[in-house]
Amino acid sequence: MFDFVRRLFGGGRGDAAAYAGLREQALTVTREAAGVAAPAPDAPIWLLVVEFGHPGVTATLVAIADGTTSLYLSSGGGVIGGGAHDSVRAANASLLRAANALRDRMGRVTACERPPAGSTAFHARIDGGVLSYTGTDTDLARSDRPMSSLFLAAHRVLGELRVMTQRHQQHG
Repeated sequence: MFDFVRRLFGGGRGDAAAYAGLREQALTVTREAAGVAAPAPDAPIWLLVVEFGHPGVTATLVAIADGTTSLYLSSGGGVIGGGAHDSVRAANASLLRAANALRDRMGRVTACERPPAGSTAFHARIDGGVLSYTGTDTDLARSDRPMSSLFLAAHRVLGELRVMTQRHQQHG
């Protein structure tokens, strides 16, 4: 997964401070400041940060309930504006539905740590704080694991971002 992300989104061209700022903003922005409507009581997650740990770098996917979808690499590079494409918005909505369905498996946290290599972290923003879950990619990829549907939904968003970016590159 990471090789295609690095090739498509140009890892290594940005700076670590920009990445850190974007990550921090996603993890701390209020719903009101983001301009997101109040979520339904049975679906309180309005923003999800999914972080994929790889040796020496983290890929951070941000999905917001208004369709905003972005991907940032800690080594630099990324993509913004994914929510302007229907296929990305649909994958984003599916990812947030999966997160809301599995929110009881996440624990409340006060700090969102980046995952180690070979692991994925899910940081779910709700009005009352942050819920989080981290698991190994090997475990999350197993279809018999409860959190696998969330892991697979995140990969579908990455796939749609990949298609969107390839089309953009082909059509200049």
